[in-house]
Amino acid sequence: MLRKEYASMALFEIYNLIFKEALLSMSRNMKKPHPTL
Repeated sequence: MLRKEYASMALFEIYNLIFKEALLSMSRNMKKPHPTL
């Protein structure tokens, strides 16, 4: 496998993890009563 492909795959995995974490925290925040909304 080319090094460039491997790097892009690793970046994709990292972004996927960050995106999942962000979605989880967003859903947690939505469940809480929000004074600003």
